[in-house]
Amino acid sequence: MATTYRVDRFSLSGRSVFSLTDFTSQAFRLTAPLGDFALQGGMSFSPTQASPFTRANLALSGAWEGVSFTVSALSANIGSTQTPAYDCGSTVRLSGTVMDCAYLSMTLGIGATPFGSVQQGMSYEGMRISWGNLAFCGGTANLDFLFDQAGLDLETISWSVPIPYVPFSTFGLNVRLNGFNGPGNTWFDLLGFSASLRGKIGELSVSGSFTFESVQTFSRGVWSVSGPFFGGTLSSTTSIDETTLLSQAFTWSYRSDGFSVSASPTFEIVSFDGTNLVFDIPSVRATMRRDRRRRPHSEFYPQQTEF
Repeated sequence: MATTYRVDRFSLSGRSVFSLTDFTSQAFRLTAPLGDFALQGGMSFSPTQASPFTRANLALSGAWEGVSFTVSALSANIGSTQTPAYDCGSTVRLSGTVMDCAYLSMTLGIGATPFGSVQQGMSYEGMRISWGNLAFCGGTANLDFLFDQAGLDLETISWSVPIPYVPFSTFGLNVRLNGFNGPGNTWFDLLGFSASLRGKIGELSVSGSFTFESVQTFSRGVWSVSGPFFGGTLSSTTSIDETTLLSQAFTWSYRSDGFSVSASPTFEIVSFDGTNLVFDIPSVRATMRRDRRRRPHSEFYPQQTEF
């Protein structure tokens, strides 16, 4: 269950997760203006564990001379539930537009990876440099470089381009290249690539993503179709690997006048020989949300409540 309170640019939200037997986890998030800057923070804990605290973060963001920045302080339990171990870290992110033609961002991690995962010790953990929105062969290209303590670790190149005269509106190709991997300090070692399609056919929205370990070896694929159904939207997601059907999930959602509801059962394929299908239902998720507004003079008013 989640509830969000908003007043102008200030918001406070909380999310509680329950299982059939226990109160599983609790998380809070705060966003508040601070002059020309914005302050964001969050904390989560699990009451069922011996050490309930799991993670906390506090971030200050703003812009100066066309450059956006975010400085984050992080703290987390990096140990186990039986033997907790707490440590801290921080990330610094700078981003902006270069010569009105590309978007550049750099994220530095100290005591944490550039993605915000806290590590042991307040030392340099890595840097991520992303250069996006580059015009290339009629489409848009993005470059992503990830550095660890030893140097360049991963290069990712992605390219997307519209396909004319077909109902699919966008074709995306992603190639993952690894650098400095092995004794020869190889600049580019192909790890694999993925291709994706996304578009509309009539009232149906269709998307697919397919991953390959090499040029000739298929690894995994996901295909999704969604469209109108009983006044709402019904989505179907199919997951496959190189040999069989892995799972099938359906989601039906409905929204009207500040009220929304969705149900998502997941079918895990146990076996499928082309004729007989055996499956399990490991999870069924139901969500209900309503928007409520009170008069503006109220100090806090609940805007969204999710069950």
